[in-house]
Amino acid sequence: EVTRYGQLLYEKFLEMEYFTDHQDYFDKKDLSAIPMEFMSLPIITQGTIIKGPMKVAGELFNMTSGSQIFSWSMSIGPLEPFILENINKLDQGVEMRFLQQRDQKVPSDYMNSTRYNILFRTLDKVDVGIHVNEDRALVVLPDYHSGVDYSCAIVGDTPQFLRWASMLFEYFWEDASFLNL
Repeated sequence: EVTRYGQLLYEKFLEMEYFTDHQDYFDKKDLSAIPMEFMSLPIITQGTIIKGPMKVAGELFNMTSGSQIFSWSMSIGPLEPFILENINKLDQGVEMRFLQQRDQKVPSDYMNSTRYNILFRTLDKVDVGIHVNEDRALVVLPDYHSGVDYSCAIVGDTPQFLRWASMLFEYFWEDASFLNL
């Protein structure tokens, strides 16, 4: 029989194994973009690391097209390839929140958004990409030198991972400035 102490050690071992297995990913990422209160190793390890810009883009498209209730997105600027699918989802009544860097323009496709359930906010600087819907979450960490890197991401669908990513998005959302369209 395993004691509680043994269980705790085993859980920590699994967390360290995850980070060791993905050392090539985490060595290049700047985790300081995530506030300390959100640095939960047990939750981060519930995510799967996907590599390759096409895989990340495919996952983002699947998340957008699969949204039935809400889709929240935090990125430096608008993700242009997904605008038409976002409009389609808005027409279906999906709530959308976009959080982007202040120096980026909102695509004109969203300007007729008064009939939609869409909100925009801005931050001076966006250091991490966060994309959440009711079923999945995807987090894009920055490289140390080149900023947010959409060539790889952490994606997860466990309730804990979704709650963590949603709370992380809300943290930045509350700090952001409202943008009138």
